[in-house]
This record gives sequence, structure tokens and C-alpha cells, in this order.
Amino acid sequence: MTALQGGYGVAVIDLASGLTYGVNGNNLFRAASVNKMPILITLYDSAARGRIRLDQPLTLAESDIQHYGTGTIQDPSAPRTYTPRQLGALMIQVSDNTAAYVLERLLGQQTVQQNVRRWRLDHTSMADNTTTPADSATLMADLYAGRLLSPDASDEVLALLQGSVFTDRLAAGLPPELPLAHKVGTDIGVYNDSGIVLLAGRPYSIAVLSTDADETEANAALGRISKDVYNFQASLLAGPKR
Repeated sequence: MTALQGGYGVAVIDLASGLTYGVNGNNLFRAASVNKMPILITLYDSAARGRIRLDQPLTLAESDIQHYGTGTIQDPSAPRTYTPRQLGALMIQVSDNTAAYVLERLLGQQTVQQNVRRWRLDHTSMADNTTTPADSATLMADLYAGRLLSPDASDEVLALLQGSVFTDRLAAGLPPELPLAHKVGTDIGVYNDSGIVLLAGRPYSIAVLSTDADETEANAALGRISKDVYNFQASLLAGPKR
């Protein structure tokens, strides 16, 4: 296979055994919308602490609307009143940039960053929009393990992640019936995906981040990486060969 344009990092955590593996897992990458995950988890954490109400209606001003990239709120015909819960769903499932902007302002970027540090994601910066594959995979693993939110809140967040409209990248390398809870991130030369593959008996978190990459090449590469990791994890179900 010819060398890929740009750089890539991969981190995987086997959630059954704790085994970790990858390539360039501690390298710093632009996170793009992968860094919407800390906003979402902070949203549910803040609700649990009584700081916000998930179903309190919020009316958006025209200055709130982010007229770039992905999302439906920027459509002139879209509603202008949402609850934080609805904004969280839009931020994750269609990667809505307006929803992310409004929620991060509501919660406070400093509060989100303090949570990032509390979760020991030492190389993730909300202000700089950077992270590492290891940090991204760790966040997903901790969410799955219930270390960040209550069981009910964890289940709600995982359900949101499984409702993503983005079905290329990691999803392309998996059997279509296999549940994937994930968040993509896209920017110029950046094609990322971070998630939890809910493989029965051998679930795993995986983050693949890229920089200076070609879009067509990167999307295909993420699918191949996802398939290779899935095949390895599935092989562990059968136990060691004799």
C-alpha cells in the first residue's frame, strides 16, 4: 500500500481487558468536532449537579447562529428555540456547530476545560481545539465504564452517539449490524472519528485522528483501520489458538 498523505494517530482500548494499543497515540492533533464530546459530557454532568436544566427552553439570537460547516440550526427556516437536551442531540448527531457554540457558552469553556483536566485528559485543550488519540479513546472508555456520569445519563449519551448520521470512516469498517457510538470531526486536512464499538463480549473504544490528509484517502484509511481493529478484537472472542 502506498504511503498516506499527512499524518495519522490511532488509539484503541479493549474495554473487557484494559489492553491498549495503537500508533502515534500520544501525538497532538486538531480535534475538530471530536472536542464536542467534552461539551456533551459536561452538559449532563452540570445537569446532575443542578447547575442547568436539560429541558429549559433557550431562545437563540441571530448572533448565536454559526454560518459555517455542519448543522441544521443555521438554516433560516429552522426553529430558534431549543432545550439544552435538544442542542446536545444536534451537536452530536448532525455535528451542529451552532449547538456546540451555544452550549459551550452556556456551560463556560473554563468549566469544560476543568472537567477535561479532572478526567485526566492532559493533552486536550478546548481553547486550542486539540487532543490526542489516547485522550479521545480514554474519554470514550470512561464514558462506557460509567466513570463520568450516572448510569441513566451514560445510557442517554451513548444512545445519542449511536444516532450519528455519519456512516463513513469507522462505521465503514464494521459489520452493518454492529452498534457504534461515535463522534466524527472534520476540518481542512482533518478527518477524525472517535467512538465505542459495542462488540458483544469484547467492546472497545477507538480514536483515529489525522492531519494534512486527503479527504478521499483519509475516509478510506479510517475504514480500513476500523476493519483491522474489529477483526483483531473479534479474534479475541475465540481465545488463544491451540
